[in-house]
Amino acid sequence: MSQTDFKIESFVPTETSDELWTNFFEFNDAMHYETSPDPDDPPMAHQVSRRFMEDPSPYREPHRWLAFNNVGKVIAYCQVNFVTEKAPNYEATKHTCDVVLKVSKSHRRQGLGSKLLGMATTIAMKKNCTSLHTFTSHETGKVFLGALEGEVAIEAAENRLKMAEVDWDMIEAWDKEGPERAPDVKLETFEDVPEEYIEPYCEIYTDLMNQQPLGELDFEEKTTPEKRRVQEKETRDKGCQWFTRITREANGDISGTTEIFYIPEEPHKMHQMLTGVNEKYRGKGLGKWLKANMLLHIRDQYPEVKTIVTGNADSNAPMLSINERMGFKRYLGETVYKFQIKDLCEKLGV
Repeated sequence: MSQTDFKIESFVPTETSDELWTNFFEFNDAMHYETSPDPDDPPMAHQVSRRFMEDPSPYREPHRWLAFNNVGKVIAYCQVNFVTEKAPNYEATKHTCDVVLKVSKSHRRQGLGSKLLGMATTIAMKKNCTSLHTFTSHETGKVFLGALEGEVAIEAAENRLKMAEVDWDMIEAWDKEGPERAPDVKLETFEDVPEEYIEPYCEIYTDLMNQQPLGELDFEEKTTPEKRRVQEKETRDKGCQWFTRITREANGDISGTTEIFYIPEEPHKMHQMLTGVNEKYRGKGLGKWLKANMLLHIRDQYPEVKTIVTGNADSNAPMLSINERMGFKRYLGETVYKFQIKDLCEKLGV
């Protein structure tokens, strides 16, 4: 396929017609079903994807392109994200960017992926980035990124738990065991962090995010009270729910946390996000207690939920151990690659 067989256009979600959205989702759904191990697992609801793409976080600056074949069908998508100066971690991560790249099966190995990645890399150079991250769950993606001599930064996976397969006797026992092993620890719950301890919560959240296995990724999280309030408002404005449960020590310290994210348009699914325990409070079963107690909450308050979705680095042995005992199973592997921009430019000829 020559470059005359396709055209690439900038994709600005807020300026996109309903017709183009339909075209995009036909392509995006096909990409989802190509990699999803479960043919009965639908892609994200279109209205949800559109809502998030039309209103990105103030801490992220996305640039997007679509490629079309000679009859106007979307055949590829590329997005590169940069951290904005508003982000608390801007100084630590302004040198890096991340890329999402998708090419339809019928148009691979014909230069389209390289063309789009080159466009993303060109912008990254202009922004003085020195490294780029991208990922794939597909063997052809690994071949493509490997041929460009990308460094495997980390191996991870989406893991899933079927509610119908949960050993509820075990989960209830874990929940009962929690206060027995840590009698001075209390559970607290919230959607918006209470003002009286938003600062210590943001501090521990930052620490726990950065304590996760990150491999060779150029990443550093920094959550501040201002950022948290912005994220809480974003969640409400998009019609979603972000629910957090913490363990609080007798001395007032927040020792652990777990959180879930719920999208009403996808009532069959719950997203479990960060779960972590402060290093100095580990060894008391707090992680098991938090996970079990939250799972019971999901069962009782969200009866339509059939599947819990979470993501873990393959090297995160402690969390994987808990998840595996709960019944989580590997659903879709993901390999994250890291490139030095100058090396990628040479490979792509940009």
